[in-house]
Order: sequence, then C-alpha cells, then structure tokens
Amino acid sequence: SATAHNNITRSIIFYRSHICNAMYHVLCKPTRTTPTIGGLNSDTYTRAIIAHTYCSISPYVSKEPLRGFFEHFLPLIPSATEICGSIITLRQYVQKYNSGVYDAHLVNLGVQRIIWPKKFRTVERLIEEQVVAHLSKMPREELEKIGCQVIFSVLRNCQKANSVRPYCRGYGWALRMRKMALDRIGACDATVQDSVELSQSTTTTIDATVRDSVQSSQTTTTTIDAAVINIFEDWNGPIPDCTVVDACEEPGGEIVMESSGIDSEIVRTFMTREDYLKRVPRGINSRGVVNKCCFLDSDLDEAVCLQVNLSDEDDAEVVFSVQGDDADVVISRLPRDIADRIASILSEIYADENDPNSLRLPRQFLINAHGMRGSPPRGKMTTFGLRELIASGGAAYINSLINFVGRRGDLFAYLREIEVLICDWLRMAYPTVLSDIRQDNHNYYGNKPPYIGEEEMIAPRIVISWQLGNEPHVDPKDSGVSVVVWVVDVNNIDLDKAPPDWRFIIQNLRTEVDGKRRDGVSIQLFHGIVIIYDGKRVRHATSIPFDDRYTRFGVFHGSTNPRGYKKHRPV
Repeated sequence: SATAHNNITRSIIFYRSHICNAMYHVLCKPTRTTPTIGGLNSDTYTRAIIAHTYCSISPYVSKEPLRGFFEHFLPLIPSATEICGSIITLRQYVQKYNSGVYDAHLVNLGVQRIIWPKKFRTVERLIEEQVVAHLSKMPREELEKIGCQVIFSVLRNCQKANSVRPYCRGYGWALRMRKMALDRIGACDATVQDSVELSQSTTTTIDATVRDSVQSSQTTTTTIDAAVINIFEDWNGPIPDCTVVDACEEPGGEIVMESSGIDSEIVRTFMTREDYLKRVPRGINSRGVVNKCCFLDSDLDEAVCLQVNLSDEDDAEVVFSVQGDDADVVISRLPRDIADRIASILSEIYADENDPNSLRLPRQFLINAHGMRGSPPRGKMTTFGLRELIASGGAAYINSLINFVGRRGDLFAYLREIEVLICDWLRMAYPTVLSDIRQDNHNYYGNKPPYIGEEEMIAPRIVISWQLGNEPHVDPKDSGVSVVVWVVDVNNIDLDKAPPDWRFIIQNLRTEVDGKRRDGVSIQLFHGIVIIYDGKRVRHATSIPFDDRYTRFGVFHGSTNPRGYKKHRPV
C-alpha cells in the first residue's frame, strides 16, 4: 500500500543516521563494553546492524530486494562491505536476524528486532495486482481471446513502471491472471463457466485441486492398476541386451554402433535371467547397477513390457495407480511452447565453444554429476545448485557460483527460467506433486542456489542429462517423487516424430492389461514428455540413443537428501 511504502521510505532515512551513530558508540568508543557478547570489536554487531537495516527496508528475503540493498545501502554502513561480500552472505545475516540470533546485540544498540506483519505484499504480488487491474479494463470478449504473450507484455510494462528488474512467469501464471481479471469484471457467467469446465482435466485419479485449475485444453486420462515388485522374487521383466564398452576394450560381440563423437561402442549381448540377477548388486544403499549393461531394444518385447506411446496424442495422460504406499507413476506432457523454450536454453548451455551462442562452460563442468553418480554409459549428466551442507552452517554449491554469459543470455538467468517454467506448470497441473517435492526437500535447511527464489524453486538442485543412456537402477538417496522433463533440440529434424531409439524403461512395474500380465513398462520418449515417479522404488533406465540426428535433454527435479544433511544440520 502507499502508506506502507511511505513508512519504508521514512525508515530508510531514519535508520541511515541512527545506524551510523550506533556503530560509532558500539564499535568506536573504547569505553563501551559488552560482556557476554564477544567483546568490543566483534563483527557480530556489524552483522546485526546490516540485517537490522535491511529489515527496516524490506520484509522479504528474496533476490531483488537483497540485490538492491547490497548495491545501494550496504556501502552506507561502516565496515559492512568488508564482512558482507555477497548476496548469499546478506541473506544468511537476515535469516539469523529473523530467527532472533542477534536480539541481545540489538538490545545493546538500543533497538529491537523488527517484525513485519505477515500480510504485507511482496513486490511480485503488487505487480500481479497491477496486471489484473490492467487486464480488467479490457472488454470481456477481448479478454477471453487474448493469448499468454499479451499478458506477458503487460507484466513487462508493470515491471518497468515499478523499476523492477524483469523476471519471467509461466503460462500457468498467465492463465491465472486472466481468470482473476475475468472474475473481477464479472465474466464468470454460465458461458464462461462452461468453457472453464470443458478445459478442466477429466481425470479422477489426480488431486481435486488440479481439476480446479484452468487448462488450455481437455486432458484424457488412462488409469492402469500397477504394483512395484521385487526383481529377486517372481519377476519376468525386461533384461538389458547391450553393453557399452570403451573404444580401447575388446568388444567380444556384434558391434551395433561404433563411436561417433563419443568414445565408446555399443555391443549387442545376451544374458539369461538367472545370469543377470546374479550380477545385480543387493543392499539397502545399492543402486543395483550391472555396469554398462543397457537396453537397446529388448524392452520392445510386448510379452514382458507394456508399451506406452503418447507422442501422437496432444492431451493425453497415463496414470499407473500403484498399490500400497508406493507413489503413482504419471506420464504427461508440457505445452509445446514451454518445451521449445527449455530446449532452446539447453542447446545454448551445451553448445560447443565455437558456437556463437554458446555459454562456453568448461567440459568438466558439464560432467560434474559423473563423480557423484558414476559416469553413465552414454552421454553426460550435469548438476546445478546445492551440492552439500558444510560444517560452518552454510552449503557448497556446484555450477552456481560463477555465472557464464553468452551472446543471448547468461547461465543464472537460463537456470531460473527453466525452473520457473516447470514450476508454474506443476503448480497448475500437479500442485500436490510440487508440494510433495518441496516438503521432501526440507533437509536443505534454506540453502538455495543464488539463481532462484524460494517461491519459484521446485528443488535446490537440477540434474540435466545430454544424450543419456544408462543402466537399470534405483536411486537410494531419493526421498520422494521426482519429475523429469525430456526435450529435443529444436533445430533437429522433425520434432513431431519421436526418435524410436529413445525410451524410458521401468523394469519392475507389474501391470495387467487386456488379460496379459507384464512386469515392465517401456515408455516412448518425445519432445515435451513429463514422467513423475519415485526413483527409490522403481528400477528405471533410459535406452541407448544411437541416432545422432537428435540431440536429447532431460531435466530432473527430485527429492534428494544433500550430503551432510544429518551431520551439519543447523542447531
């Protein structure tokens, strides 16, 4: 509100002089002593003053207010820039301030901790209000027909008018803004209600809140009863039929594909079920990987694998309703525009250094997940975001401290855009899944990567794959469901045709369809497909891709416990 804004402005002026005087009396006067708080020249006072000044300006610990304070106000506080060298450090000070860590120091300064009312709107919500107000001025007929790009244009104008650094929102957000504007002008009459009902999903297996969200088209859901089974018991699922060997190794079989830009060869092999199960490692913390044994086409056997292909169906969804306490497996798809944008971003992140649009990330940065998960037989895996918690109470990050800038964008902006696009879609289509992943990730204790804010974040870590082919495995460190989005480079041939060598195989999911029992599922991957599953319970793999005309990416968000989450949890 205007009153709150004026109060903030006055508080800035007041605290600017008040804090400088307090700094002099506490840190400069030699006669001032502060027993039990660490002595005369403790940096803790400076941290408390920094956080107190910030909280007098903004009640929110988000990126834009932090950046503005860091750039414009921090230099006004004596010695502040010497101990607070980044926005991440500033955020930690404010979080400790809000937790009451500095209360005793503030009392010695003659001030009390500022507690803002919870109902105060964020900058983003104020801008949302302005967007809705602008849309509400349109004629009802025109508002019903406008596309998301028009709403994004209104968003950018409102950001500019408020001197806010531009940030993007997704299609789900745009649809919500339009619906709020329609509600405001009384547009939800019987005609509009009919169109809303038509646009809602027909599924009865997903949470009711999903059906209340406005979608651009009708979704037809197929529900299949399923069960996660133990492969060491009564199991008749698919067995890997190829081995990926290094070029220096002796193949010892039929070479299906020689190395082409990748230093390995694909060799067709045959194993009996008994031999395969003998080689699968057991144990509660084991991934159950038979090294370099992958799927070429044995999963296409309909006797052992249910075949699922939604590539030709724009508005279809398959839900495997899993028995017991195991999570359902859901297959869906992103809107084409969102999938295209994600693919375009990933193409620049992974582009060769001689590409004019490349971000020029060093090769070792793009294979950093290999050390944590093991090198996949085919392709690369890259981790961005939180790596582990450390003893100092903070966290270590990976590919998130140095920003790489290209001709058309930078790494941090691209990672944030991917996160926001998928997060907004999940919020609209699968809000329960989004909520579960966020809840399961509570062990990161507020340590977020610098490229994303709390409200926009699905998980504190993104794992991206490039041309991935890997062995059947489980992920024992997962603590809940995961969401994976697959896309193809938009410059590749015929995006509407799914590459036949690109499939996601679930090795231990039992189904009974048309009277036939199968213990595996083979899912055709395509541009924009989304799969939701619990990687700790289902054995999964990606088939070996050998058609180099397609460049394929996977974007993983999940519930994974960071390293050190037990040992270094905050007190």
